[in-house]
Amino acid sequence: LQELIKMGEQSMDLRKNYCNHAYLKDNNVFISMGIGRLHNPKDGKAISQYYVEKAAQNDAIRWAGYGERWLKENYQPPFGKLDTYFNRSYQIIDRAVVGDSLFLFIATNVDVK
Repeated sequence: LQELIKMGEQSMDLRKNYCNHAYLKDNNVFISMGIGRLHNPKDGKAISQYYVEKAAQNDAIRWAGYGERWLKENYQPPFGKLDTYFNRSYQIIDRAVVGDSLFLFIATNVDVK
């Protein structure tokens, strides 16, 4: 769902479906995924593991920020229009390398009351 939203699908139903799957209401936790590239797409050189991890973390945190905002504001704003910094504690719950990407899954406490 994140990829469909990221590719430009701005359907409110898609955002709602994403939140329904990613938000664990009983725990007040949002599960999100971030992606970090292992190699520079321009020259093919390996990227430092530190930066790959930070990119994936930042991406996952951004998605948690959208999730929190969408749950609080009737699935607005559209993707790409988040105008505030999201700063919440999170825990890495899983990671996987697929092809040239690190997929990092985090659980983030959110404030949707």
